[in-house]
Parts: sequence; structure tokens; C-alpha cells
Amino acid sequence: MIPAAERAQGNPMSDIFDRFNTKLRPAYFVEPLFYEHDYALRFELGGEDVSTQYPIRRFIQAHARAVRIAKAAFAKSARVWLLTCDYGGEKPRKKHLKPFGEIGIRKRHFDYLGAVKCAGDPDLPDYFTHCHWHATDIWDRRHLDEALWLTLGAELGVRPTYPGPLYMVDFDRNIVLFPYDDRGMDLVALERAPLERVYHAHSDWLLEWNREEIDAVFKG
Repeated sequence: MIPAAERAQGNPMSDIFDRFNTKLRPAYFVEPLFYEHDYALRFELGGEDVSTQYPIRRFIQAHARAVRIAKAAFAKSARVWLLTCDYGGEKPRKKHLKPFGEIGIRKRHFDYLGAVKCAGDPDLPDYFTHCHWHATDIWDRRHLDEALWLTLGAELGVRPTYPGPLYMVDFDRNIVLFPYDDRGMDLVALERAPLERVYHAHSDWLLEWNREEIDAVFKG
């Protein structure tokens, strides 16, 4: 999440994003992503038919759906990045990237992108003064499946887990995949074309609450 104060005053992350030579800017990562983009899909993962009383069953369905959507979204991507956002003090926490070691991505594989001040943001506790961003490119596509495991199981108690925001990004095609928890996942892009195939292939999993507005953009 890009803090509101930084959105209004200009964001130092803009300089950091220049290294990716992309049209994507920090403003495109404002949560919830679905409502901030003209071209966006919102998927239901766990589903109302699988109760949280059965966390393993719910997680299995959520992860299976997310994997299929991610594969469709990045099927034509030459390069995919993982971006993490960790809230804390002025300096990044030393061990917040440790969960990625479970999938073979070590701390040394991540580049530290920088920090965004978030002190005074009404949506965050006072002790969160900065948001620290790290990024790594995916050299093995199996890491996508495993990273989805890390982020989707947090609220269900599935371990290992990464509790912070995690984005999967194709900077060349301007696509961002954001799995927010076992309930759902947003897929956004700056153009319609990269999302059309995913929409038609997985329309049954679109969140019903947003289906009408999604269909208005992609149907037909």
C-alpha cells in the first residue's frame, strides 16, 4: 500500500521505479488495486462454498485457483518480479524476508528498492513510520506457485507464510498480480489486451460482487 501522505506529496518510489524502465508507477500499487485501474480483474479464491472451518480445504482451493490464474497471466512474460512491502521503522527489519528462504529465494537475491515514509497515515498504526520495498526477479517459475503459498495462507494459519503485501509484476507488459489473502486476488494492467485471455479462461472465478463492472470492460 502506498501511504496517502506520500500520494499527495510526491513519492520517492517514483525514482526507484525508473530502474525498471516501465510505465508502471507507485500510484498503480495503491490498494485495493481493483478499484484503482481501468483494466482489472478480481477473483474469488477460497469461495463461500468452502468454509474457514476447513482451513486446509479452503487453502488448497485458493492456492490451486491462484496458480492457474498466475500461469495464464504470465504465460507470455519473459520476466516476472516479486515485490514485497514491509512496514516498520526507519530501517528495514532484518528477518522479514526469511520466509522466502523456504522456497529457495534468499535475502541476497533481493534488491532493496528504498523506503516510503508513512508516518501520520490514518490507515496505519503510529509505530509504522516507513514502508520498505524489496524486489527479486523470478528465475524459476515454480517460485510463483510457492510465493502464492506464502501469501495466501497467512490468515488461515498455513505455514510457512509471508504476512506482508506481495506483488507479482511483469514490468515489460505492465501487469500486476496481487493476492491479498485466501479470499481473493486482483490482476490489473495498463491495457486491456494482456487480461483478455485470463478473463475468458477463468471468468467462472470472478468475484460476483464485481462481475458486472468487469464484464462491461471485457465481455464481447
